[in-house]
Amino acid sequence: MRLKSKHKLYGTILGLCGLALLADKAFFGPSEASAESSPEDLLVVPDDSDSLSSMPQNGADATTAIMNATAAQLNEVASSRPLLTRMEFRDAFTPDPSWAPPKTVEDVVIDDGSPADVFRLSHELQAVMAGAGGGYAIVNGQGLHIGQTLDGYELVRIDEDAVVFRAEGLLVELVLQRTTGNDQ
Repeated sequence: MRLKSKHKLYGTILGLCGLALLADKAFFGPSEASAESSPEDLLVVPDDSDSLSSMPQNGADATTAIMNATAAQLNEVASSRPLLTRMEFRDAFTPDPSWAPPKTVEDVVIDDGSPADVFRLSHELQAVMAGAGGGYAIVNGQGLHIGQTLDGYELVRIDEDAVVFRAEGLLVELVLQRTTGNDQ
C-alpha cells in the first residue's frame, strides 16, 4: 500500500505534536511540589490559628470544609454589594438611542385639525402582513384587507411597515410603531 503525500504530511504533523507533548512533559511539566498540592493549599484562610486547627485533615471532610468556607466567602461578598434589579440593565440586543437617525421635518406629524390628521391620530397600526394577495393589516384591533373601509377611509395599500388609506382625495399613511425589547 502506497501512502499519498497528504497522509505523509498528516503523519509528520502528528509525530511533531507527539514530540512537543513529550518535551513539554519532560522539561516544562509541573514541579513535584506543585503536582502534589492538595485543595487545602488553595484555600485562603484568615490568619487566626483557631481556624487552622479546626480544619479536618482527611479528604472528604477537608473538601466539605473548603466548600463551606468558599460559600461563606461568597456570601460575604454578595452581602457587601447592593442588589441589582432587572431595570438597572440595558437589553444587550437593543441599540443605544443615540444611534437613531435624527428626526426630519417629514417625521413630525402636524395636527392642524384636518380630517386626515384626526384619522391618523385616532388610529394605530398594530400589525401588518404584506403579501402577493394584497396583505392584511390590523388597525385598532380590527383586521382589514385592501378595499375595506375604516371610519370612512378605504385601505388602498399595504406595505411591510405602513398602510395607506384614502378618503375624499386625501391619502393618510399609518406607520407601524416598532417597539424595543425594553418596552413591557
